[in-house]
Amino acid sequence: MRHHGYSLYYSQAPPEATDARAPHSPLHCDLRQRPGIHARAKRLGCRVVLLTLEKRRDADWPREILDDIFYIPEDLTLQQMIHAVSYMARTVKIDRIVALDEFDMEPAAELREHMRIPGMGATTLRYFRDKLAMRERAHQAGILVPPSVPVLNYDVLREFMARVAPPWVLKPRSEASAIGIRKLERTEDLWPLLDQLGDRQFLSSIREIRPRRSLPRR
Repeated sequence: MRHHGYSLYYSQAPPEATDARAPHSPLHCDLRQRPGIHARAKRLGCRVVLLTLEKRRDADWPREILDDIFYIPEDLTLQQMIHAVSYMARTVKIDRIVALDEFDMEPAAELREHMRIPGMGATTLRYFRDKLAMRERAHQAGILVPPSVPVLNYDVLREFMARVAPPWVLKPRSEASAIGIRKLERTEDLWPLLDQLGDRQFLSSIREIRPRRSLPRR
């Protein structure tokens, strides 16, 4: 499991020190870029606890607003991450979980569901991270989207490429930016790429590429 950023965990301070509004404050940002928001959490009475990778132990964190920092090794599986945070929760009462990086949004959502903490869960998160789910939801809402198909059943892929004219794009469903995107001009272009992806190919989708059209001037 890759970790590209950090997750921040807010735990409520003792009742006598905690503002009732604190657990419901919108606190979503990169800790290093916007320390002011986290300072606000402190003023509201929250205990601010950071969970980050061991290799970032010496990073330039705003330690003056952190009550504690927990370090974890790289390449933990999701289940190992849940075990680690559940162990931490034996002594730290966690009321809110905030992902500080796009790549941390999925494990943060899974942790919320496991620990029954309010906030966005895994199912809702898919509409923000899974590009195929985004397009399907947009289509259901009546928004025009290019035809697409998940990389799962090969017969379905062949039917899609026979029905929808090229070019197509093979792209990861959840990666950020343009990471891993490949343009396909022919059906034959697809299969070697799937072989390269191996067991990770099911994390991709294929969609039609349509040229951009200029909007009419008003």
